Amino acid sequence: MNVVEHSHEALNPEGPEPGESVFEMTQAIQNTSELHRRDDDWGIVKQKNAPWHLAMTSSNTRGTPGIDITDTDYFYPRDAGLRVSIYIFDSGIRLSHSEFEGRAVNFKGRSNSIYADNESNDDVRGHGTHVAGLAGGKTYGVAKKVQLVNVKVSGSKGVQRPLFNHALGDVLDEHNGYMALEEKEKSGNYRGGILNFSLGGLGDSEALRELTTLARKMGMIVVASSGNYGNDLDITPVYPCSWPGARVVCVGAVDKKFQELALSSYGSTVSILAPGNVLKSAAHFDDNATAGKTGTSMAAPIVSGLLATFCSVEGCTARLRHADVGVNRLLGNAQIGWLAGPHTPKSGLRSYTKNILANNGAQRVGKGPVHQPYLGGPIVVSHDEF
Repeated sequence: MNVVEHSHEALNPEGPEPGESVFEMTQAIQNTSELHRRDDDWGIVKQKNAPWHLAMTSSNTRGTPGIDITDTDYFYPRDAGLRVSIYIFDSGIRLSHSEFEGRAVNFKGRSNSIYADNESNDDVRGHGTHVAGLAGGKTYGVAKKVQLVNVKVSGSKGVQRPLFNHALGDVLDEHNGYMALEEKEKSGNYRGGILNFSLGGLGDSEALRELTTLARKMGMIVVASSGNYGNDLDITPVYPCSWPGARVVCVGAVDKKFQELALSSYGSTVSILAPGNVLKSAAHFDDNATAGKTGTSMAAPIVSGLLATFCSVEGCTARLRHADVGVNRLLGNAQIGWLAGPHTPKSGLRSYTKNILANNGAQRVGKGPVHQPYLGGPIVVSHDEF
């Protein structure tokens, strides 16, 4: 697959100019975007009568805040997520669930998790299975061909920071090995890795901050939920979202009425918003069971699925380029200014929260022929606000 890159001198390759917001930079990316020509026919698949969170994720119809989304179909590249791994750091995943079609695996193939006091890797809470289903389930997921890697870090004692750090270090080692093999063989078998942290309460740990920063430098994209505290992260930080140096993609939540959820933590460190209110996905108690859950934990895997989609199409495997290509596409295809605050349809978003709604760009006007799956754009080397 040939990819023709376009550069735009108007954009600062080092990120936003002093005083320039990610919101302004996103507009600049979209205003100067050009299409990347591809030899392959990627195709756009339509999922009819899709869950509302998927319809919103590909919608090009600007909704009216306070009124339910009217779109019902989900459009996406047919190979969304192919050869990309999303590492789900959570309570476990029911691997046998029909939503996963055999694409969910335990990290290192272990039946027990050494990161949760050697407990079974099974999901006894349902949180991780639900999250995985939103990222890559066949019916409820964004990236329907992604590999979902179960990294169970939350057991009967909750998340234990030293064990979490151990898990992250081991995942980075695996990713590094895959990247080295890909750089040597250039097979295209590994197109990138995403870390999904739909959890909080890790605290401001220097060791974890360094590992999270290292992950981004190694080409992995770190996605984290902003938290369900309804607080201003600029006043009361929550980690890992509040580590600007780690460049975490911090995700807040919205409902089907295009309004920010009141429970969603907000502030300038929130990078983007995505659906997160009563989302239907896989449940842990049966191979065909479903459940509805609410929270920023549900919004984060929507964004992880989008990033996996972009990386599967781009083939983003160069270490220093990978993460920035994915984040650049995330910003370049987002819908800007569509959202209202949580209190009334006419209220603004709270305290410096960016009015950026996650979208895959599959239906964007002006993106070109159907075989080009979304808007391309210039490579932005860094997004310091992340």
